[in-house]
Amino acid sequence: DQPELTCLLLLQCLEGVAAEIATAGGENRVVAKLTAEADVEAFCDVLRIINRTPVIVELTFSDKKIEVVKAQQKRLVGPLSGAPAGENIPRFTHSIALKNNQVSEALLQQLDCHAQLREFCYENVNGILPALFAAICGKERPLPVEKIRVEPKWTQSCKARRRFNDRQRRWLESIQAALMRSDRFQLIDSSSRGEVARDELEGMPPQEFAEVMTGISVEGPDEGSNFPHQVQLRIFPSMRSFRNLDPDSEATFVILPLTEELAGELNLRKLCLCMANLRSCLINGARPDEW
Repeated sequence: DQPELTCLLLLQCLEGVAAEIATAGGENRVVAKLTAEADVEAFCDVLRIINRTPVIVELTFSDKKIEVVKAQQKRLVGPLSGAPAGENIPRFTHSIALKNNQVSEALLQQLDCHAQLREFCYENVNGILPALFAAICGKERPLPVEKIRVEPKWTQSCKARRRFNDRQRRWLESIQAALMRSDRFQLIDSSSRGEVARDELEGMPPQEFAEVMTGISVEGPDEGSNFPHQVQLRIFPSMRSFRNLDPDSEATFVILPLTEELAGELNLRKLCLCMANLRSCLINGARPDEW
């Protein structure tokens, strides 16, 4: 008489599964955590008991190894794509929100276009982009995802925009257009921009959309001081001091271009550059900024 209670009791009997049924935002939710020992197919089969009242399954795979997590996520392909579990067994009718920071590329590539994958997250856009393009643009209709989270693992900001090749740029433009055609898509939660709603994404230039999809904000260069180009030369008060150099004497330098203030400090009335060898000095002292 109470299929929800029966489902919850059976979930508690599964090895490596911790689950509870809750209500949030007017929707019934199953919040579940699965360890590496959990049987993903058995977990989905138990949820078929309440197929008449579809719920949102907030699913977290708790293993620390990314390979294990992605392998378990891949096993959701069958239930989400409507594969039958046997005769007289109801279909899997629930939506799944993956709460891990990674998503299986194989899962995205193999899912049916009607699969109810409501939410997922990724860290590196370069690694997930082919699978993301296949899921959203490679089927007869876009995957009905509602929310995409972008959470880079190692860096949150950089000084320059990430470069994409021509194929990757075409993929990103196609993904943006396909998401706008989807009647289910709502927002992208990006580390660089926060929550970006569908309306804002619709008119966003491709360059900004790529920044949202990377999750890495671009910071401008640090403010600095501009200094004029200068050449520093050692000077001698007389020809005699130049020829008979005293190793213990303190060296005196003059900076070119010469200013009146510096000339006054050095008591200079005349400066002869015939022995300065300026050509080699400039060649050896040139900096990468071409000064």
